[in-house]
Amino acid sequence: MRRLTPPIVLALSISLHSGGAVPQDKQQSELTAHNLDISYRKCAVVVLTDQIKQLGHRDRRTVYVSIFGVDADEATLEALRPLVASIRPGSQMPHLSETASDHWLYSVSSIHHDLADGYTAVVNFYCGMLCGASIEYQLKKHGDSCAVVGQRILVQQ
Repeated sequence: MRRLTPPIVLALSISLHSGGAVPQDKQQSELTAHNLDISYRKCAVVVLTDQIKQLGHRDRRTVYVSIFGVDADEATLEALRPLVASIRPGSQMPHLSETASDHWLYSVSSIHHDLADGYTAVVNFYCGMLCGASIEYQLKKHGDSCAVVGQRILVQQ
């Protein structure tokens, strides 16, 4: 068996956690999120905000957002709009052939209760063939949403 090179592994990982996810996996992620004692949409905004704030250069970037492989709803996009000049649903992300670009796809692939009294979320971003990452967030309950306790990079290119 041939080993995949890191850019291919990253692309596969991000593809599986965004629009390319297997429908059954998306359904399971959504079902898990709907059964939480917090609003998964509000929690998604918290982790997406943490990631998008790191972009800088607010005026040049276009951000595309999906949650569980589905376009973010208008309320989610509106909550994120102050962070970036242009924000759109994930399905509008153009095909990128460059190694990096000013188009960034962010995808929340899962939010679930962890073994402790907290939550775990996975956020992926993709901005070109050599630009992307998967980040796991450790979260705690904060009202009907969540707050970031920590994070770790799972895959980065």
